[in-house]
Amino acid sequence: MEEKFNDRRVRFIVLGIIAALFVATRLYKLDTVPFGPDGLHIDEAEAAYDAVCIRDWGVDQFLVKFPPYFRGYGGGQNALYTYLAVIVLKFLPMSTFSFRLVAVLCAIPAFFSLYDLSYRLFQRWSYAVISISLMTIFPVYLMSEHWGLECYLFLSLVIISMDFLVRAVQESKLRCFVLSGVFWGISLYTYAISWPVIPIFLFMALVYLIYVRNVYLSQVISLGIPTILFGIPLFIQLLVMMEIIAPFSLPFMDFFPTDFFRVSEMSLSNIPYNIMHSSYALLVQDGLIYNAVPQFGTIYYVSIPFMLIGGVHAVFNTYKAIRARQMNCWYFIVMFYLVGRFITLCIDDPNINRMNHIYFPLLLFTVLGIKWTIEKLKNQLPIKISILFLYAISFLFFAGYYYSESGFEADTAASIWRAPTQMGKTLAELENQVGEDYTIWVIANEGYDNPLMFALYTETSPYDYNKGKFRGCEMGVPNELDLSGRTVYFIDEDLHHITDYLESVGFIVDRNRCPGFAISVKIS
Repeated sequence: MEEKFNDRRVRFIVLGIIAALFVATRLYKLDTVPFGPDGLHIDEAEAAYDAVCIRDWGVDQFLVKFPPYFRGYGGGQNALYTYLAVIVLKFLPMSTFSFRLVAVLCAIPAFFSLYDLSYRLFQRWSYAVISISLMTIFPVYLMSEHWGLECYLFLSLVIISMDFLVRAVQESKLRCFVLSGVFWGISLYTYAISWPVIPIFLFMALVYLIYVRNVYLSQVISLGIPTILFGIPLFIQLLVMMEIIAPFSLPFMDFFPTDFFRVSEMSLSNIPYNIMHSSYALLVQDGLIYNAVPQFGTIYYVSIPFMLIGGVHAVFNTYKAIRARQMNCWYFIVMFYLVGRFITLCIDDPNINRMNHIYFPLLLFTVLGIKWTIEKLKNQLPIKISILFLYAISFLFFAGYYYSESGFEADTAASIWRAPTQMGKTLAELENQVGEDYTIWVIANEGYDNPLMFALYTETSPYDYNKGKFRGCEMGVPNELDLSGRTVYFIDEDLHHITDYLESVGFIVDRNRCPGFAISVKIS
């Protein structure tokens, strides 16, 4: 097979086709799946509004200057996605598509890094192609790169960081060590899980490199300094959150306490329960429809035997390399898996998004298992065709379900985020239509009156937001209805008695513009 693709033009065409499929699967229905038309998860909305506030006012929604870690709903929210969204929203208007585009833009360089890394590990072009093909079609990769949950950036950044680390070790180039350190440092801002995983992994990598005499002091410094420099703001923020130092401000950044510190969710006592529970979540589902579809699993069930074979093979070869004191870059993949898996076993409720970094070594183990299986059989063509067929069928059925109106998009568990998003977008449009002389009054039941969506889509100043003001919008049930015609009412359909009354006194009611709500306007 390898000989057939020695022509660089053929390789370029094949790589281009897979890359095109990769991008297409990420962009297709990006604004619709998950959560249906105009659906935005509340965690996405938090990060998106912080991005709008940073972009326009230089503070987040709580008036904190360029925080290294956002407050979110009290326990904190990771910063990298938000700051990347600031850049995207400088060029594109705020929308579900533009906010989620950040995930796609980070996945694309990870795709090419995986190609380079796989080629270095397997020393065969064909297996590098298999790696990026599996990245393209694996449910957990496609789904995690198809919406804006900030912690999923850890998976993309790990691939990029590891590629530079392996390249640095193989080529002994200081710039590669520096770039690896830069990306490991940036990865600290993707997810709280990275805070223990990355330092422990890098320490174990350094121990191994010293043990096999394959590293110089200048290389250690080149890797360590950028990692440390990027991590300093976050480390200071952690000290504030742990109440070791008091909150303080710099001219360009504020360090603030959160309502609670999530490190309390980690404990060795969680390990016995998590050994079985997290394994099921890792490969099948975690009960969250936006993380996995149980009919297909996270990496397809056909992958599990290959993953197990490849994992055992990788561990065994790594063990032999350690005993022989030889350099083997598979050590980094195995060690990252072991460190990452141990940390996830310690956390409370290790769902798929909390374990997202584990899917990087699992993919490589799967490819290694496929390689071992093919090379152990004398008649290779039937097994190659069978593997290709199984993955093609799995992907086609998964894609048919994931993108369909009757499948994932219409799931009731996903629909809960549609109404607030539709409300926010409609209010923004309505505000632009009625002008400054009118007041828009929102009357909604609890659960649909989340002011964050209103603030996001009306792009309300965070200074007004903290005072309960929404650029011409009022919320709640007024003591007295304004019947002069200077107030436009946006009313929950369950409160139809208010709508009926307004209609009886001359208001025109539009019940179709925003599902679940009626817009009442008096034409003078």
